Amino acid sequence: MKLERYNQKLLAVLGTIAVVALVLFVLFMGGLIINEVMRNFRFNDQPDNALIVDRDSTETKENTEEFIRKQELTLGTPRLIDTLQSLYLIPVSQVNLKEPEQIRRRKTEALLDLSMSKGYGYHSYSGYFNNIILYNRPADRKTPVFAEKVLLTQFEHREINSRLYLLISGTTKDTNKNGKLDGADLQSFWLYDLQTATLKQVAFEGLSLNTYYVPHASAEILLNMSRDKDRNGEIDEYREPTIIKRLNLTSGKVDDLVDDRLQKQLQELID
Repeated sequence: MKLERYNQKLLAVLGTIAVVALVLFVLFMGGLIINEVMRNFRFNDQPDNALIVDRDSTETKENTEEFIRKQELTLGTPRLIDTLQSLYLIPVSQVNLKEPEQIRRRKTEALLDLSMSKGYGYHSYSGYFNNIILYNRPADRKTPVFAEKVLLTQFEHREINSRLYLLISGTTKDTNKNGKLDGADLQSFWLYDLQTATLKQVAFEGLSLNTYYVPHASAEILLNMSRDKDRNGEIDEYREPTIIKRLNLTSGKVDDLVDDRLQKQLQELID
């Protein structure tokens, strides 16, 4: 009799534990499902603000052009990057217009004029941008960094050896031929020297920038780049090889950190 009662109590306890475990499991799985649904909802709800490559345009005899505007620029919040010179950085991105607009305008050329001293500070931007404005508040001067159509995916301002630079990644070519400039295209690297107001692009045919690294107390920037081995205009990070380029800030020269001879030697070890 006692054994029977003990077994009944044991079964009751085990049943209670099983029910509680089942409830917790259901709540846990429900939480995961809700979180995944919300994540997908947020992702799908984001607008496609990749930069459109082609536009329908015609030229007239009066040195003007007519075209359909589908995107309009939008300015981000200014951020102080040089306290001594009161120099601000303004990110410029784009939004898709609900209704395309017919535009007629005279052709102009962008002019760059900037002379600034060294600065300090650090901040990184990620997303889709089409330009960067440098705002000198005391002189009330606003200077765009780029004078061509470009899609920027990441940039930052950083002090290297007492000089202030903009380190930029992005693309000017629709390498995967999808009609847009976006993060899937092969990426280039730009270095903008704020002291000399010079912009240097580092790009190689068939190579795409992945990341960059600034070694401590060095006048170099190391560029990790993938090789578009199948030449489809995109990088498969798990299937296509990477190399490291080295940009010398003093000379401006770019070379391979690991030379061909050593790469060949290492390749032979795995063949």
